[in-house]
Amino acid sequence: MLGNVKLSIATAGAAVVTLGTIAMAPVEAAQLTKVDYVGDVIGTFKPLLGAEIPFTVDVDKSYIIDNLSGRLKDEGDSELTIDHPFSYLGDYFGNYLSNSVSINSFSGFGSIFKGLSYSPTDILSTFNFSYNKITNILTVKGYEFDKIKVCLSGTCNISGEGSASGTIGGVLPVNASVNFKVSQTAKPLDVPEPSALLGLIGLGGFFAAKRKLQKAA
Repeated sequence: MLGNVKLSIATAGAAVVTLGTIAMAPVEAAQLTKVDYVGDVIGTFKPLLGAEIPFTVDVDKSYIIDNLSGRLKDEGDSELTIDHPFSYLGDYFGNYLSNSVSINSFSGFGSIFKGLSYSPTDILSTFNFSYNKITNILTVKGYEFDKIKVCLSGTCNISGEGSASGTIGGVLPVNASVNFKVSQTAKPLDVPEPSALLGLIGLGGFFAAKRKLQKAA
């Protein structure tokens, strides 16, 4: 990773609030939400004996999330746990988040804003996050669900900062810091009931059979 780096990732840091919802549970009717992230992450990457390497990350990514509201509320309305959090970023950072890199710690804090604002007067809630290497779980907590639930449909801004430490090849220590500003736009999707889907499949088969009979005639 040399010189300035410009990448495209789902997001880091603050947007981790919702990254944990990416792992899809069995789909429940009418509970899917399409979430779009747009913004940027800037920071530095520093090997122990090297100079700081600046990087800029363009964020432009979409996800389909099952039961977004329920996932944010699961732990007492103020805590979200994310299993294997760095797996979501591996495709974008390549070898830097592969098996050769061990993340020992990652923590930080952020704010969630109403609409497209970053004004302190428009803060809906703050939060903090920390990574447990032993369990490989990132915990996001401290947010107030009743205040951020307006973000389940529409756009909210997320900003904050974090720092990480780890090793490359189990030997070379590295440190990184990030600052992020990301817009999250959530659009609930209308999902047909499973029975309706089965009906559509059956109807499609009926018309296909009918066309074959007509063609044979």
